[in-house]
Amino acid sequence: DEAIQVHDPALDVPLPLLRRVVLGVLAQVAVGAGHLDLLADLDALDGLKQFDFVTSHPKDTPDELFFAMRDLDKCKQFLHLPIQSGSDRTLEAMNRGYKVKDFLEIVDKFKKEFPQLTIATDVIVGFPTESEKEFEDTMKLIKKVRPDVVHISRFGARPGTEAAKMQQLDK
Repeated sequence: DEAIQVHDPALDVPLPLLRRVVLGVLAQVAVGAGHLDLLADLDALDGLKQFDFVTSHPKDTPDELFFAMRDLDKCKQFLHLPIQSGSDRTLEAMNRGYKVKDFLEIVDKFKKEFPQLTIATDVIVGFPTESEKEFEDTMKLIKKVRPDVVHISRFGARPGTEAAKMQQLDK
């Protein structure tokens, strides 16, 4: 896909935008320029046939995002919503700030409105405190939700994080 240059007067710099808009990053980078307004601006661009976006976190999925997907003609019915784990205890240890029920509520709401919705999610396996049962809980959640795309990665400790100080699981 070709990049499209959009000038954002709030930043006074051109923002290179690709087909996929990462809301969590834009919320941090485009201070003062709401990402929902940006989605509406993308929808109005001549020459752009369609776009979609990813959410970095269930907390970055406000109702307005739901309405944007419904109301913007060029916005694809695609939801990328990382779950990371099907265990509330593991999510808390990962400091994710949400629970499995939060993820399920968002998915259910979007599926009801958009029956043809494409859902993608991310899963991390092997978090230092993850038990076999918690891994199985993640597998059950994936089977329940049946996302179209699942990105699976093995946990890797990032230097300076609490998880890096934990006893790591055997590889």
